[in-house]
Amino acid sequence: MGTDIHNLLISLAWLGELRTDHVRRLWLPDHRLQAAQRLLQSLRAEGYVERRMWSRWVPGRTTPQRQGALWSVSRKGRDMIRESDQYPPEYKEPRARRMVPHDSTTSEAIVRVIELGRAVEFAGQRGISGLYVEREVRLDPARPRPVMDALIIVTVGGDFDRPDLVPWSRDPTLEGERRVRYALENDRDTEPPTVIAAKASHYQRAGTPAWERRYGRFPLPLWLTPSTRRLQQILDLWRQAWPVGKWLLTTDAWLAQDYWIEYDHGATIERRLFSRSGLHRPQGDAADQAAIDHILRRTS
Repeated sequence: MGTDIHNLLISLAWLGELRTDHVRRLWLPDHRLQAAQRLLQSLRAEGYVERRMWSRWVPGRTTPQRQGALWSVSRKGRDMIRESDQYPPEYKEPRARRMVPHDSTTSEAIVRVIELGRAVEFAGQRGISGLYVEREVRLDPARPRPVMDALIIVTVGGDFDRPDLVPWSRDPTLEGERRVRYALENDRDTEPPTVIAAKASHYQRAGTPAWERRYGRFPLPLWLTPSTRRLQQILDLWRQAWPVGKWLLTTDAWLAQDYWIEYDHGATIERRLFSRSGLHRPQGDAADQAAIDHILRRTS
């Protein structure tokens, strides 16, 4: 298969835990899921990765439903890659089991951003030439709360067109490259409206000198929501609390189709993550389409 095991282990050190299908999509995009399963099982047998099984409650079922395995780099795996220039500045252990449903969705969003970035055409070049991801990042480095679920810094352009590798880097951009920054807010419809509105106020005040010294320019917020209803609620709350702000919103279903709602200083449009052109409305039922039309009419 020719998989770069070193790059895979480094990526697990950055990302924490990934599902089997995440590994297939990032390192074996032209193979079936079974190829990723065999690779991960062999790495586990050699002690380089660890596996966590988990279940989640599903509506209509009386018992939890078993989910796909989650994979993380082991201590032995970290020891093998620790001296690499691409090793993360700080390794964070996977969080407690109760956080797995949330963190698995965060991983899906990050993997999807990487996939979409690989398809970007910029300055005559294609793909991602640099990536930095950090989970649970403070909006203000001096304060413990609030935190974004993930900071994602993507460099596109350049001449690194490798759909089988993830190019971890925070080095300065080169000529022909462009860097975009995202603050991922993975909402699972568990926080009350007051908390959501307060986040908008915190984002307005973010981008302190301490932040810029550490990370550079402050990122654009990305909201991932479980439903169009929740997306509309967050959009309304943030528009009222931060009318001159800018952010993007999508749902779990829309993420797979690269469909986003952009709010920018009172105007709302539909777009793709890295481009405003080539848009296709997401496949959905009549209620979903009506919700999109309502959002665009109401805020344009």
